Amino acid sequence: MDFTNVGNVIRRIREDKRKRRAFIKALRASFDWGGSFVSFYDDCTPCGFFFKEKGGISGGLIMHEREVNTPTGGMHSYEYSVHT
Repeated sequence: MDFTNVGNVIRRIREDKRKRRAFIKALRASFDWGGSFVSFYDDCTPCGFFFKEKGGISGGLIMHEREVNTPTGGMHSYEYSVHT
């Protein structure tokens, strides 16, 4: 299996502070890391993943982007959601 695309997606996330923060927040909130094993795969959406958990659960970790109006101008807000 080729993991090159997954690495490229993670590099893009890592480069942007807000995307990185949203990704880490989603990983903490969505997965029980106390013994579960999760595999991530590229799902061909920008900054999104397909995942499989050891217990048989699978789904998508999808990034949502929206523009937030601030007094200094528009700013992009990112958040991830899990779709199973």
